[in-house]
Amino acid sequence: IVNDYAQEPRAKGLPLGHMPIERFIGVPVFEDETVVAVAAMANKPEPFTESDAEQLSALMSGVWRLLQRRAALAAERDLHDKLRALHELTADLASAGDADELCRSAVIGGREVLGLDNLAIWLLSDDRQSIHGTFAADDQRRVRDERDVVLPVTDALPGQVLARGLPSHLALDAPLR
Repeated sequence: IVNDYAQEPRAKGLPLGHMPIERFIGVPVFEDETVVAVAAMANKPEPFTESDAEQLSALMSGVWRLLQRRAALAAERDLHDKLRALHELTADLASAGDADELCRSAVIGGREVLGLDNLAIWLLSDDRQSIHGTFAADDQRRVRDERDVVLPVTDALPGQVLARGLPSHLALDAPLR
């Protein structure tokens, strides 16, 4: 609370064109132990009081809770939209004619619907000794045919895949067929 701004030693001046300040009150808004916002008022006709600070703090705590609620609702709507899009993508993939069409459509859908960049699908061979490329999306959002790429399953496999610029995850206990 500052009721004589011109005499306040902590005042650092005002930006060019800012209205003059005679009185000022600022209150932090906390979430747990973290300051998440600061509310300020200036130039009340009479001096600011502790009661003003308490009221402003209560008001801004309520405003912060409403902002958080709106953000949570927006996130919930976004999740709902993504789940609906995923459901539609899954239905489209179920109608794929063969494994090649399924993998190509999954890469396209994963990129377009789910926002997965640099997506690639690799299939583990029946003998578990190699993985076979199918289709991949690169950072220019192009779909590449990698059906001619076969890599041995070794300790260095993730490094080999990454060296080719393709993020990877290989779970040998859950092969794709």
